[in-house]
Amino acid sequence: MSHPSPPVKYVRTPRGDIAYRVAGDGPANLLLVNPMSRSIETLWDYPANAAMLDKLAQGHRLIMFDRRGCGISDPLPSDVPPTWEDWLEDILTVVDHLGATEVSLLAERDAAAASMLFAGSHPDRVRALVLGNTSARFRAAPGYPCGESDERSDQLSAMWDSAWGTERMVSQTRELLVNDPEYVQWVMRMQRVSYSPRRAGTEFRYIINFDARSVLSAIHAPTLILHRRDFAVIPVAHAHYLAEHIAPAKLAVLPGSDMDVLVPGDDSTVELIGRFLGRLGPVTRSERALTTVLCLGIAQSE
Repeated sequence: MSHPSPPVKYVRTPRGDIAYRVAGDGPANLLLVNPMSRSIETLWDYPANAAMLDKLAQGHRLIMFDRRGCGISDPLPSDVPPTWEDWLEDILTVVDHLGATEVSLLAERDAAAASMLFAGSHPDRVRALVLGNTSARFRAAPGYPCGESDERSDQLSAMWDSAWGTERMVSQTRELLVNDPEYVQWVMRMQRVSYSPRRAGTEFRYIINFDARSVLSAIHAPTLILHRRDFAVIPVAHAHYLAEHIAPAKLAVLPGSDMDVLVPGDDSTVELIGRFLGRLGPVTRSERALTTVLCLGIAQSE
């Protein structure tokens, strides 16, 4: 069955154009905030992923975009990584451009930090939050023993530098479909379209120094946390921490060690998300809104 891709469009900002696509025309807005390994240019190139996106779009207006510096949005200088505030601004720019006054956000891994920041600083705009394979912070810290050591962080940074866009990267992070050559080629191409190896390594080193713990108490939207039980890069203990510190959160631990919770062909996860979004009532409004600068602390490397 053919799943035609929606057209790529752009919204202009003073600091670069942001590419986006919209699928479906349902009454509710669902914003898919892509992590660093995905670009909207390639999301429909693998048929099972196109089918999954069509399922997510049922009953929704599914909005996707490439953050600035990634994929087919405008590039950034190679030696200047974007900031969390830049990614927050990208989300706000896209939803404002489309007139989406209220959205549910679906975000995995590094994309979840900006999504949590958006939910905490714009509570009146967020209907629900779905977080996949992510954490409040990556590195270990006082009061956060589930974080990774500096040695482990350096090892992962080296892998992002050396294996990005290669078969080795796919085989070490995506076990569910690693025996499908078409899938492996698609993921490799998607990573290369998203970032160069150098840029991917630079951004990974920036991302693993974030600390979103101060944001969690400001999230009042219904939240679903999904996490692969054996995902080694971000162990499941991180998900339990999020569930304990986001008041309206529910945690679902999924089988496997795959980097993605949204795995093409895995209808069970899409159905779980669909049931969660289908049960939503009015979003809980909060008088508290955090400022962009104070909402997310960036931890310093020790």
